[in-house]
Amino acid sequence: MPPKKPKLPDAVIANFERWIRDGAVWPEGDKPTEAAKPNTFDLAERKQRLPWIWESPQRQPTPAVTNTTWPIASVDRFILARLEKEGLQPAQPAEPEIWLRRVYFALTGLPPSPEELTAFLNDRSSGAREWVVDHLLASPQFGERWARHWLDLVRYAESRGHESDFIIPNAFEYRDYVIRALNADVPYDAFVREHIAGDLLPNPRRHLEKGFNESIIGTGWAFLGEEIHAPVDTRQDETDRVDNRIDVMSKTFLGLTVSCARCHDHKFDAISQRDYYALAGFFISSGQRLARFETMDNERGVASKLDELKARWVTNLASKISTAQAPVLSKLKDYLVVASEVVMSETNAVPKVGTRLKSSSLQQSIKESVARLATVHSLDTNILGQWTVAVLNAVNDASDALHPLAKIFSSETNKVERTNSPIREPRLPEAAQVIVDFGNLSKHRWFADGVGFGLRPVRPSELQPVPPVGTNAPTLLLATRAAAQTDADWRDLDLSPGVEREPAMFGGWKRDGVMLRSPKFELGSGKLHYLVRGSGKVFATVDSQRLVTGPLHTVQIKEWGFKDNWHWETHDLSDYAGHRVAIEFSPGNEFDTSIAMIVESKTAPVDPASLGQQMADVLAERKLDSVENMAAAYQDIFADAAKSFSVSGATGLSLEVERWLAQRPELFSGKDDEWPETVSRAISDYFKAREPLVSRVQWKSRTAPAMMEGNGMDEYLLVRGKHQTPKGLVPRRFLESIAGSEPIGSDQGSGRRQLAEAITSPENPLFARVFVNRVWHHLFGRGIVATVDNFGWLGQRPTHPELLDDLAASFIQEDHWSIKRLIRRLVLSRTYAMSSKPADADAEQRDPENLLLHRMNLKRLEGEAIRDAMLMVSGRLDLRMYGPSVPLHESQFVEARGLRSERGPLDGEGRRSIYVAARRNFLPMMMTAFDTPTPFTTVGRRNVSNVPGQMLFLMNDPFVHQQAGVWADRLLKEWPEASTEQRIRNLYLAAFSREPSASEIARCSAALREVNGVSDQASAAKDSWTEVCHALFGVKEFMYVR
Repeated sequence: MPPKKPKLPDAVIANFERWIRDGAVWPEGDKPTEAAKPNTFDLAERKQRLPWIWESPQRQPTPAVTNTTWPIASVDRFILARLEKEGLQPAQPAEPEIWLRRVYFALTGLPPSPEELTAFLNDRSSGAREWVVDHLLASPQFGERWARHWLDLVRYAESRGHESDFIIPNAFEYRDYVIRALNADVPYDAFVREHIAGDLLPNPRRHLEKGFNESIIGTGWAFLGEEIHAPVDTRQDETDRVDNRIDVMSKTFLGLTVSCARCHDHKFDAISQRDYYALAGFFISSGQRLARFETMDNERGVASKLDELKARWVTNLASKISTAQAPVLSKLKDYLVVASEVVMSETNAVPKVGTRLKSSSLQQSIKESVARLATVHSLDTNILGQWTVAVLNAVNDASDALHPLAKIFSSETNKVERTNSPIREPRLPEAAQVIVDFGNLSKHRWFADGVGFGLRPVRPSELQPVPPVGTNAPTLLLATRAAAQTDADWRDLDLSPGVEREPAMFGGWKRDGVMLRSPKFELGSGKLHYLVRGSGKVFATVDSQRLVTGPLHTVQIKEWGFKDNWHWETHDLSDYAGHRVAIEFSPGNEFDTSIAMIVESKTAPVDPASLGQQMADVLAERKLDSVENMAAAYQDIFADAAKSFSVSGATGLSLEVERWLAQRPELFSGKDDEWPETVSRAISDYFKAREPLVSRVQWKSRTAPAMMEGNGMDEYLLVRGKHQTPKGLVPRRFLESIAGSEPIGSDQGSGRRQLAEAITSPENPLFARVFVNRVWHHLFGRGIVATVDNFGWLGQRPTHPELLDDLAASFIQEDHWSIKRLIRRLVLSRTYAMSSKPADADAEQRDPENLLLHRMNLKRLEGEAIRDAMLMVSGRLDLRMYGPSVPLHESQFVEARGLRSERGPLDGEGRRSIYVAARRNFLPMMMTAFDTPTPFTTVGRRNVSNVPGQMLFLMNDPFVHQQAGVWADRLLKEWPEASTEQRIRNLYLAAFSREPSASEIARCSAALREVNGVSDQASAAKDSWTEVCHALFGVKEFMYVR
C-alpha cells in the first residue's frame, strides 16, 4: 500500500504530465526523433537465428581420426574425431556383464537373468553381441519398453483428471497399439501418419493375425489429455484443449514449442501466431468417436455388398408387391364399405390412442359380422377382417391414411373437412437457414461413424427389407423422401464384453458405429429444427465439448419418441449462439430413425402434413358426400399409388400411401403381418441370398478413442489468445518456415491427411532429426540436443551437429525409417560399449558434463524399470501382454473424488508397470517418487532426482516388502540344498548381473546371522533372507545402469 502521506502538489503532478506528453526524455538525454519501431515478425530473420534446423539433414563426410582401430561404426568416428580435437581419449570398453545389463535395460527395460548372463559370458563367438541385440529387438518386451518412452510424449493417461477424474474409455487400446507398432517395426513416418490421419488412409495398416484396423487407433493420442467436465465457458475450454494438442504434436514430432505462439508471434523462433491458428484449424475440423476398430472395415465391406444385393432384388420385389396388391385394391371400395358397416355397429371396439389391434384379437361379435358380410358381398373373409381392423385402428390416429374415412363413422356429417396443412414439402420460415439437406449433399460430405445409417442417404421410393426380430416376420420400409435413415441390417451391432462407454450422459446410447454427424457450423440464433421420422437421439457437440455429466449443459442432449410421420423436432441451443456445433444423431430405441434436414430459425417450421391430413385434403377437394364415394376415392388413390410404385414413379402422396400399404401386408393376405405367397417367397429368397454376406459380419467389437473426419473449418486468430477477441480466419496449413504459406485442405474435409504428409516428408528438416535425437537420448542418457523437446532458440545447441544430421539422413535413406535398425546400429557401436569410468582424471575435468561423450553416462532407471526389475528377480513377473489395465492399488486410507471402488492388488497382478492403470488424479506413488512425469504435456526427458524420499520409499513401501518376501520364498524353494554363499551369489547375479565380492558375501552372511538371532525358529530362514533381499533392492546399483 502507498505510504500515508499527503499527495504531491498539483503543480508537481502537472509537471509529470507535461514531461510524459513530451516523450518522457531523461534530462541528460536527447529528445526522441521518431517513434520506436513496433516489434514486427520477420520470418527470414528468425530463420537466420538457427539456420541449421530449417535445412533438410544431409549425409555428412565421415571424419578422419588418428586412432583408426577404435571406431567400428560411423557413429564412432564422429564421436572420436571430436574427442581427439579436444585432446581427449574415449573410455575403455565396459566389462561384458556391464554391457549386457546396459543393453537389456535399454531395449527391454528388464535385467538379464543369471542364465542369460552365463550364456553370454560363455559365448566367445565374434557375433555374440549381435545375437543378443537381435534377440532383444525381436523380444515382445522391446515394444513395452519403448512404448513407455513414447507414452511420455503423448501425455498418456486413462482418465481425464480435473475434479472427478472421469475415464477415457478404452484408452489402453492406444497403449497396446503403440506396443504392437514398435514390435512390428512400423516405419516411423508411417507410424506418425497414423497418428495424424490414420482414419483417412486409403490402405490402413491391419493387424497381422486378426486383420483389424490398426491405423485408426493411432489418432486416439489427441484425446488422451486433461478434460474438464461441464466447463462454464465451453469455447475457452476448447481453445485450451486444442492448445494442448498443438503443444503435444509440435513438440513430439517437430521439437518446437508452437504453443508459445498462441497469444502472439513466438518471441524467439520462426513461428508466427498465424502458424499456430493454422494448425488449430485441423483439430477444429475433426470430431471424436469411439471407433469399432476391430470390425469397422468388415462392416463397411459387407454393407457395400448388401447395397449391391438390394439394388438387384428390390426392383423385382417392388413389381411383385404391386402385383400382389392389385386384386385387393381393385375391390377396395367394397372392402371399405363393408368394413365401415362393421365398425359403425361396433364403436366400442375402437382401440385407445397409440395402440393397434391385430385381427387375432378381434371381438367374437366383430368376427361373426365380418364372416357374415363377407359371404353376402362375395369378399375374402380374412382380408375383410384385416381392413376392418385397419379402419378401427385409424379412428383415433389422425396420421393414419384411413382416418378421414374412419372419422365420419363417429361424426354427424359425411363430409371430410380440409386440414389446410402443407401437402408435401415442409414450409420453412422466411429467414430460416438450411444447415443440411440430406436430399442434396452437393455442398457437404457424408460424415458417419460406421454403417448404422448406411453408406449414403436413401432416395425416395427406396425399399429396405427389414430383418425379422425374434419370431416376427420381416417387414418392408419404404423411403418417401431423401434422408439419412438407419439401416436395419445393422440393428444388432454391439460392443464386446467389458468395453467401456463414454462417462457422459449420452454414454448409454447405442452410438459406436451407428452415429451420423452433421458438418460443423456456427450457430446464429441457436434454435435448430430437425425434420425427422421415427424416434431418435441427438447430442450437439458445442465447441467439441463432450464430457456432459451434470446439469450445466444437458440442453445439448435431446431425445424424441417414435412418430411414423415427418415432423420437426426443435432443439433450443440459443445459450450457445455464436458457437460452433456439430450435431450427432443416434438411433432411437426402435432403430428406425430418419433425418431429412437440419434448419436454423428463430421460429419453428410448420410440420408437414401427415398422411391422414394429406388424404383428408385430397378427399375434401372432391366434395364426397357418402361412404361409398369416399371408398371409391380411396380405391383410385391406393391403386394409382401401387401402380406408380411398380414402375418406380411414385412421388409425394403416392409414396406415402405405398409406404402405408407396404407396412400392412396383412391387408392383402388376410394373415397378421404376412404377405401373399409370391411376395413372401421373394422376401424369403432375398434374405437367403443375404445370409452369406451377413454371416461374415462381426457383430461385437472393441472400441478405441479415435478422430472422425469433418468438414474443413479454419480457426480464428485470437488476439492475445482470447476467444472473446477473434480477428479473422486463418487458413489451415503447415508451418510457413517449413512448407510455405499455401493452405492445405478444403471445406469438404479437415486436411489432416495433407498435414500428415507435410510433417512426415523427408524434406521436413526437423522430423527425422528430432526422433533420432530422442533415440540417442534414451540410449546414451543425453540427447545430442539435450533439450529433446525444444530445438528452438531457448533449447540447447547440438554437441555433435554433423553426427545428428548424418544419423537423421541415414535413418531416412538407409534405415528407411526403421526404428529397430537405428537402435541396432547405435547399441553395437564402440561408443555405446564404453565404460562409464573415464579414461583418466583429466578427461573428467575437461569434460565434466560428458558433453563430448568421452565415457558412457551413468543412468538411473525409471520407476517403471525399477518396479519391473523387482518383479522379475522375485519371480513374480507376469509377461502377459495387452488388455485392460490392472486397477491401481490404493491404500484404504486414500479417499478422494473420482477414486474407483475397484482397487487392484498390491503387486498389480505381477504385470509390467506399463499395464497398471494410469489415472491422472491417482498416479502410483512409486512412479511419482522416481520422477514419472505428470501426464500434462510432452515430456521427452524425465527429471532424474536423487532425494531421500526415494530411499525412504524403498525402505517402507508395502510392495517392496512384499516382493522381497516373494524373492526370498523363490530362493529357498528353488535352491533348498544350496549353501549360504551360493544363495548370495544367485541374488547378486539376479539383481546386479555380476558375482558378489568377498566382502559383500561376508556382509550378507552377517546380516543373515543377525536376523536369525531375533526371529522365531520356524520363520528364521524366511525372515533373514527377506531382509537381505530387501536390502539389495535399496542398493544404488539395483537402480542404476553403469
